[in-house]
Amino acid sequence: MSELLWQEFYKTRHQRSFYLAPLLLFVLMLLVAIITVRDSDPAFYIVAGFAGFQWATIFLIVIVANSFSMDFEYGTIKYQLVKFSRWKIFFSKLLVCTVYDLYLHGLVFLFTVGIKWGIYQGKYPWTANYLGQQSLFTNFVAGIGLDSASSFIFVAITILLACWAKTSAVAISTGIAECFVGEGISNMLIKNGGHFSLITRWNPFNMLNITNQWANPGYAKVTLLSIGQLAGGTACYIVLFLLLAAILFGRKRV
Repeated sequence: MSELLWQEFYKTRHQRSFYLAPLLLFVLMLLVAIITVRDSDPAFYIVAGFAGFQWATIFLIVIVANSFSMDFEYGTIKYQLVKFSRWKIFFSKLLVCTVYDLYLHGLVFLFTVGIKWGIYQGKYPWTANYLGQQSLFTNFVAGIGLDSASSFIFVAITILLACWAKTSAVAISTGIAECFVGEGISNMLIKNGGHFSLITRWNPFNMLNITNQWANPGYAKVTLLSIGQLAGGTACYIVLFLLLAAILFGRKRV
């Protein structure tokens, strides 16, 4: 198993996007910080990691899609199946993607701290109260934890798409589209749900709002769910999508 994990880490580390992601992430977060520096509520953008969470998710989708598609596209999965079962291969890829998810969120943490210091300096101290009588830093760290978990719903959906489609391009394009239009689709389903809003509020796209609702409790009027309900729904969808992905991965033609 250790040999398989090493192979997966090696392949992930040699993807071009692996090295481009940190640089692009920093530049994009810095641009957001500069654009919003005169906003009426800069603390919101600090807690939201200067939109770093959203950008990190996009980079994560690219890595995940390539990880689960490349071996089938280039036929290298045949050599792995000689020594390892499909379930071990699936689990090793999932584990590597989990580590990369944590790595990206670690970068968001470091970049946010650095950008905040460089732009705001002594303003908006980390110890200042923000939401729920908790410090700005506590809210920020909690937001990172929530987004690390909730971004895994994108991982699960992307893995499912990658195991279903023949190329990684389908999974990448669909996953990125979800980042931009998922919230809009959810709002449409809830607003037009009428008497069925009790059901439509549990759509998977609504779960993507958990980080936004943590940073801005007013989002509860949009999601119609509490933070606890969003967290529970997210966990259920992650398990469901991963189970379906594992079944497709086990049946995918070599």
